[in-house]
Formats: sequence, structure tokens, C-alpha cells
Amino acid sequence: MDEPRTDHEEQQELGTETMTVDELRGQLDAVIARVVKDWERVVLTSCGEQLVAIIPAEELRWIEEFEDRRDAELAAEAREEAKGQPTISLAELAKDLGL
Repeated sequence: MDEPRTDHEEQQELGTETMTVDELRGQLDAVIARVVKDWERVVLTSCGEQLVAIIPAEELRWIEEFEDRRDAELAAEAREEAKGQPTISLAELAKDLGL
């Protein structure tokens, strides 16, 4: 039976490096170059806690496009579910909420 993989092993397989904020300070230019050129991902940690990730801008655009598509799907599902249900206007809602 295979041994369970650690987070570090899984990140290496995904092309993700983990480094501390202190480690990044001395090599920011090199890290950015690797992210841009090699599509590497870098997760910054502090006190063992993952804080942020540095990823290629194109990858961020893909994530945002995925989120936009998923939001549209959820909105369409909500509209379909609400069909035939009583509704109120935004103005009525604001009034009910005292806004």
C-alpha cells in the first residue's frame, strides 16, 4: 500500500514551491522570473501557515473566468428555482431592511 503523501510532495508534483516570506525577500526577482518563465507557483508561508500564492497572471485570468462562469451557472439555477415563487422588488427589499 502506498504511503500517504505530504502537502509538500503534492505541491512539488503540481509545480508549486513553498517558501517563507523571509526567503522570498532575498530572491524576489528570481522567483518572479520562474513564475513567469516556467509557470511555477510559489506559496508564501509565515510561521508554517500558508499566506498567499504567486502565480502567473494568465493563470489568475483562468481562475477568474472559471469563477465568473460558475457564478453565472449558480445565478441561472437560482432563477430557475425561483420561477413561480413570489418576489419583491429591490426597492421593497431595501425598505424592509431599513436601507
